[in-house]
Amino acid sequence: MTEMVLRDRNHPSVILWSIGNEIDYPNDPYCHPLFKTATGNNDKNKPITERIYDPNRPNAERLVTIARKLASIVKKLDARPVTAALALPELSNITGLSACLDVVGYNYKEELYETDHQKYPGMVILGTENTKGLKEWQTVMEHEFISGQFLWTGIDFLGETQGWPSHGSHSGLLDLAGFKKPAFFFRKSLWCEEPMAELFTAPPERDHKAYLDSLLVTPAWIGRPGPEVCVICFTNCVEAELWVNGRSAGKRTMYESTEGFLVWKVPYEKGEIRVTATHANGRVCERSLKSIGLASEIRLTCEESMDSCDPSDILHVVATIADSDGNTVHAADNEIHITVKGAVLKGLENGNLEDTTPYNCTYRKAYNGRLLIYIKPDGTADTVTVTASAQGLKTAGIAIPITH
Repeated sequence: MTEMVLRDRNHPSVILWSIGNEIDYPNDPYCHPLFKTATGNNDKNKPITERIYDPNRPNAERLVTIARKLASIVKKLDARPVTAALALPELSNITGLSACLDVVGYNYKEELYETDHQKYPGMVILGTENTKGLKEWQTVMEHEFISGQFLWTGIDFLGETQGWPSHGSHSGLLDLAGFKKPAFFFRKSLWCEEPMAELFTAPPERDHKAYLDSLLVTPAWIGRPGPEVCVICFTNCVEAELWVNGRSAGKRTMYESTEGFLVWKVPYEKGEIRVTATHANGRVCERSLKSIGLASEIRLTCEESMDSCDPSDILHVVATIADSDGNTVHAADNEIHITVKGAVLKGLENGNLEDTTPYNCTYRKAYNGRLLIYIKPDGTADTVTVTASAQGLKTAGIAIPITH
């Protein structure tokens, strides 16, 4: 704890010091006779023997002693508040663990907010781990005494996989390459004040909530002539109208949406779909998707400013597979080979958690039509060049000037 605070206390992004995450997770290993059975957020499939009170396990009151010690270490080194993410606040509020904290974190316990605020009106409550649905955010908005929420998670991560060949968790708003998922734009629609709208399509689903985390949702107008396609619009505007090749497919309002986003079901036809969304302030924003042709070329772009790259930087170059009109071919998964001059290739990432290609290879398949290239200038040249090639596609190259 001392080392962590000393390391990070000068970072302005640090707003709280956490002394633990789910250290009060029921029966793992601490338990208490007040709860004959206790279930955590990952316990739905556990046998009852793992959820009942066991006097041979350590008593949860021991956590209070540990928390006091950890909190005192923080207080000696910095003035920022102390928190912890609690898995069983209904017990920790009784044992005194919560009283050791300046800000009490609740993990997936939105149902306790109102009653616990009445019981402990002076307690500062924060959602320290929450799912990404509309209901969980509305719970924050409807209760002024809730400081906010943290989503599980902001970005995908390695580990906590549900089974090989997947080797990570896809729960993030961003994938491993930092590319934005559909759920990112849903959250943007909830949090952003500037008028925005984003379009996606997906196969028809009965439960529209499935679209928030569905791998079938794509920012592309694709399909076969005739069958219906779901068109999804994430927006913070009050009303939006969908147009299919210039013809109106109807208006939708956020007042009639129970999911927090708008959905149309329209037959696919080649061409363009476009949404015009009207904000409460009267401003209108538009987004469109066009039918995609065959993959024909690779396009390279540098994420950093092309005229101010520092030689000590890690540069991020995105390879995008496009059709002849420059539209991203999201279904393309061509194997892309990378060569660099004046730099070291540090790794390739496509965001696909089931791609087990070693990170030190000079090739990797595209995923959703894209590949992220990490390079580091080696100091031998004023310009770094990156070349990307794939069988059947036009080769691409980019030159990045380096500022010395």
